[in-house]
Amino acid sequence: MVTSKEKLKPKFLVTANKQVKLSIQISQKVSDLIDDYRAFHKEVSGEEVTLDALVSAVISSALSSDKSFIKWKRDKAGNNEQDTDSDIS
Repeated sequence: MVTSKEKLKPKFLVTANKQVKLSIQISQKVSDLIDDYRAFHKEVSGEEVTLDALVSAVISSALSSDKSFIKWKRDKAGNNEQDTDSDIS
């Protein structure tokens, strides 16, 4: 039970970006977690989030927070000042 001091909010900010089609297979457990998160998001924000938007936001968040990946990406780009972790989302 959530107390008045606790405020639930979705972690993932869903933004509109150019979309590409990607077909993948995931485990039933992950699929169930995604469904649960969509229900959570709707309950606490009052807004439905599409499957595409949620999966994109989750993957973007995971990749954007991977410091080794960000370093590798910058090194591969030759430390190009325009290539930042914001390019991942």
